[in-house]
Amino acid sequence: MRSARCSTRCARLPELPSTSFDIAVAVAFAVGLLLFGISTAMLRKPAAAYPKWPQLIDESLVAADRQLRLDIIERLSIVAQPWCEDVLRQAIEQEDDAAVKSAAASALEASRAASTHAAPAAKTTHQNTPTLG
Repeated sequence: MRSARCSTRCARLPELPSTSFDIAVAVAFAVGLLLFGISTAMLRKPAAAYPKWPQLIDESLVAADRQLRLDIIERLSIVAQPWCEDVLRQAIEQEDDAAVKSAAASALEASRAASTHAAPAAKTTHQNTPTLG
């Protein structure tokens, strides 16, 4: 009879007081929160690390990512105005990403080529236009 009583008592796991369980949960939560904060801080890029040239177009483009900067360059090459060439020059000077810098250089060359081809054609058209009056 003694052995049966011992086996039931010995088989039970010791129970922790409820305050120890609460402390263990709180510590686990604090460690998880700390790890979340560290990982978030590592993924954030400071605003100073982004190039400033997109702000020449719109001040809200403080933290323009790579794809947005490539899209801006593509649109600047479509517009092909003198102010676009100034922005593209700034992009070439300030950009650290080789792909974005290359795209800006290509867009600037295309813009220059378009402006040199368009300028003589505009003069010829203007000279041949009859004046009304």
